[in-house]
Amino acid sequence: MDLLVFAEQPSSRLEWILKEVLGRRLGLDFLVVDNAEAYRHGSLPGLTYAREKQGRRHELLIHPAGLLAEKGVTPAPPPAGEVEGVPVLFPRETPAGMEMDVFSAAFYMLSRYEEYLPFEPDNMGRFPYRQSLAWRGGWLDEPVVEMWSALLAKKLKEVLGIPEKRDPAAGRFLPTFDIDQAFAYRHKPWLRMVAGGLKAGDLKERMAVWRGRKEDPFDNIPGIIDLHRGLAEPPVFFFHVGKWGRYDKSVSPTKEEMRRIIRETAARAAIGLHPSVRAAHDLSLIAVEKEHLEKAAGMPVTRSRMHYLILRFPEIPRALLEAGFREDHTMGFPEMPGFRAGTCYPFNWYDLEREEETPLQFIPLTVMDGALRKGAGAAPEEVPALLSRYRAKTEKYRGTFVTLWHNHTYAGADGWTGWGEAYRQWIRSMGGEGSGA
Repeated sequence: MDLLVFAEQPSSRLEWILKEVLGRRLGLDFLVVDNAEAYRHGSLPGLTYAREKQGRRHELLIHPAGLLAEKGVTPAPPPAGEVEGVPVLFPRETPAGMEMDVFSAAFYMLSRYEEYLPFEPDNMGRFPYRQSLAWRGGWLDEPVVEMWSALLAKKLKEVLGIPEKRDPAAGRFLPTFDIDQAFAYRHKPWLRMVAGGLKAGDLKERMAVWRGRKEDPFDNIPGIIDLHRGLAEPPVFFFHVGKWGRYDKSVSPTKEEMRRIIRETAARAAIGLHPSVRAAHDLSLIAVEKEHLEKAAGMPVTRSRMHYLILRFPEIPRALLEAGFREDHTMGFPEMPGFRAGTCYPFNWYDLEREEETPLQFIPLTVMDGALRKGAGAAPEEVPALLSRYRAKTEKYRGTFVTLWHNHTYAGADGWTGWGEAYRQWIRSMGGEGSGA
């Protein structure tokens, strides 16, 4: 045991965020007590989360802002400031203690507190990045929860002599791909394929693919897997298997070619479900689509990422849990790279309405191809440098760097000329050994 924590007002919020900050990010074993007398006589170094010190010879004081003792949400924005050049929430003037309530600040970001408050949704019903505290404060580009945890680690060492215990080799790179459409033309309804070809002026090429005379440009998953050979982790592929609709263009998982691709991918890499836009609005379909994917793959599926990154709290995470998912990769903004929850660490979702930690783990997304092009305004030749820049931000804190590409952008289709080659160039620079063809 490394640390004794005195909590003046214990709560489920405090219990959860202590595990996330002290346990997951700083690697510390700790014990929480609310008995002041027992705390004063404890032999372990002491962290005091209270309005005043408790009379120990050595103790680090963090003055609570009050957020972790509350229930529900309040619309008042949290106070903001700066500590040692780092933008912070809930700054506190605490002599000989922390200059911020690091636990309230981390709770606000990781719980996605602001997404429970009234906001003006975008045309897909999503929480827009421009309304986020991180964007308005100018720090969406930074994993602030890790920065705040580092400030705490520094104080713990200075005041209590507790050295940092994070694993120096804990950093990860996790490449992921959304398979919105496993085929561009093949196995699509003939009338739709012809109508699209007439509109785009490429009917001849589409017909050649549809008849099997040319390779389908989106049928490239084996090459993607090959490209990442040599890296620590293979890519994760999220398959869309919902019914056809305005935003949902998948080939049915009942078609043998689609089932074959899913089975072969699952044999070589990790897979997950990409629940449809239709399912985001009719949550009962999430479990239906999960069952379709599991039948096609011949194995259980416990990972998810919502199509178009539609994420509404708390109903979508609850529906994912009820369907049997334990890992979700939707936590990112579709139009801007960065750190939606202020973190590059996986974290367990806390249901703010029910005031309880859940077993659903969010894997935060850092960079998506569409966010780089639309939000950051990047050209293909800028992609390798941008990917390296964001990876450096996560490596500094031994976090997880998650990228999201699509098989159609990898193919350079639909206006994405050069993006596939830019990504391949970067993966090879990171140790990828395959050609990626």
